[in-house]
Amino acid sequence: KKVYSLLILALVLTSSMKAQTQFWSDNFEDAGSPSSGSRVASITEFISCTSPSLSYFKRTTGAEISPIVFTNFSGSKFWAAMDIDKGSGCGANNTISAGQSITWSGINIAGKTGLSFRGLFGANSAASFQGLPFLPSTDSMSIAYRINGGAWVKIVGVHCNDNTASGGTMGFDLNGDRIGDGGAHTLGNALSEISANITGTGTTLDLRFNIFVNNQHPGAMAFDNFRLYSS
Repeated sequence: KKVYSLLILALVLTSSMKAQTQFWSDNFEDAGSPSSGSRVASITEFISCTSPSLSYFKRTTGAEISPIVFTNFSGSKFWAAMDIDKGSGCGANNTISAGQSITWSGINIAGKTGLSFRGLFGANSAASFQGLPFLPSTDSMSIAYRINGGAWVKIVGVHCNDNTASGGTMGFDLNGDRIGDGGAHTLGNALSEISANITGTGTTLDLRFNIFVNNQHPGAMAFDNFRLYSS
C-alpha cells in the first residue's frame, strides 16, 4: 500500500509540474494590457467617419461597429477590423494597405519551458470572405512568434473555408494549407479559442498578429485575450 501511495503521489506531482500556468496576457483593456512588454500596431487605431462605422482597425466595446455584434470576448474591449484599406476617411479603396499587424516585444521567457499560446478569434458569420482564388488579396488572420530575435514561426492561421471564387466563412486552418477546416473550426460572431504550442526556449519572445481584410460590410473580424502559458 505504501508503494502504491508513493506511485500515486509521484503521478500527481508530475501532473502538477506539467500543468500550464499563464504568465502573460493582453485583453486590450485600457489598463494592465499587455501585462508586460510592449504592443505596437503597424498603423494608428482608426475608425471611419460613417456611423455605424464600416471601416475600422481598433480596440472597441462594440458600440462603434454596430450593427455587427461580437460576443464572448474578455472584459469590456476587443480588437475589431473591417475594410481596412479605406482607412480613417470616407474615401476610395486602397487608401492604405488592407494588410496590417500588431507586434508584442520583449516578453520575458527566461527559465520557462513548455510554452503555448491561446487566443480568441471571430469573424462575422453573415459575411463572405475571400480565399485563395483571390491571391494575394486573401482575407486572413495569423499568429507568429520568434525567440531571441530569431526567425518568425507561424503557429495559428485563420482562412476562408471555401477554396473557390464564391468565398465564404472563416475558419481555423489546422494543417497549414491556408484553407479553413470548416465544421467545428468555423469562426462566428461568438469569439472562439484556439491554442498552439511554441517550440523552443530563450530569454525574450516576440509575438505578432497579422491580418488582411479588405472585405466590405458585413466582413468584420475580431480577436481578443491573447495569452502565453508555460509548464
